[in-house]
Amino acid sequence: MKYQKGFIQIPILIAIILGFIVVGGVSYVGVFRYQQTQFEKERLLQEKAERDARDTEIRKLILEQQNALEEAKLEIESTKRETKSIEENASKKITKLESQLSEDQRREPPENVTITAEEIEPYLTGVVLIVCYPALGSGSLWNLPEFGGYSVITNKHVTDEGYCGVNIHDEYEASIGGFSIKDIKRWNPFTDISVSKLEDSTGAKVLAKDLNYRLSNLPKCSPKAAVGSPVVVIGYPAFGVKYVDLYNQGFKQYVAYRIATNGIISGHDSSVEIPRGNLPYPNYFVSATIDSGNSGGIAISKENKQLCVLGVPTWLTVGNFATQGLVQNIHNIFDTP
Repeated sequence: MKYQKGFIQIPILIAIILGFIVVGGVSYVGVFRYQQTQFEKERLLQEKAERDARDTEIRKLILEQQNALEEAKLEIESTKRETKSIEENASKKITKLESQLSEDQRREPPENVTITAEEIEPYLTGVVLIVCYPALGSGSLWNLPEFGGYSVITNKHVTDEGYCGVNIHDEYEASIGGFSIKDIKRWNPFTDISVSKLEDSTGAKVLAKDLNYRLSNLPKCSPKAAVGSPVVVIGYPAFGVKYVDLYNQGFKQYVAYRIATNGIISGHDSSVEIPRGNLPYPNYFVSATIDSGNSGGIAISKENKQLCVLGVPTWLTVGNFATQGLVQNIHNIFDTP
């Protein structure tokens, strides 16, 4: 075989070319596979990052839902407690209203009730004249162990006038003795009431223990006695005071008479009640005639065919053409601290 100088034989050239092709192909396939592997890794990493992000978001949503659920449970428990409290308060109010309604239903209708002279007669001499010179007022006798026993209750504004004494009259309006009073106590800051202990005077014709304390045995009227209930007010009003010429010697002396007037409970004065006032029960407007001097006396009413103590006459409310007496509720006097 002959060879031409300077030239590669064709078979060898073809082999070389095929070698380059094979090597290039192999290199290409390797590069391609490497790129595919890197792409697959990046894809897997991206998918993992996306899964992690989704998992984080899901965990966040689950945590938010759990927190919301806990808050909802707490709110439900709080609502249950509030509802229970409201129900209990409502139940108490209903029970109180039912009790009051039952009491009102048992009570005899006021229009069919009257107070007779025979019924009040035993209590008349339990109302006394309070002399706080130069003013006159009324008071009532009570046996109050918490105030030392034999006591007189009157209005604070009566005893504020100065030194005071008690003048006792019999059933014929004759004076049977006087008593000094001391240790005047203000019942509480929200009522116009004072209570004083009776002191026996030296050589007195009658002793404190022998006076009429029957008012202490009368029951108290209901805390909110019905409008229209009968009322008798007993005291020493100014229109019952007479000035007479003593033994026609030109010396004028007053004579005070115990007076009983009757009427009805005209209305309730709720301005003294909590929250507007400081007392638990209303006072009473009454149509029974009240004048200066009646202050500190006694007002008697009637419930269930039985006399009861309504309260203490205290003021007059003056309108344009009429007046109404105001009686302090006996429960505001005794039931407050």
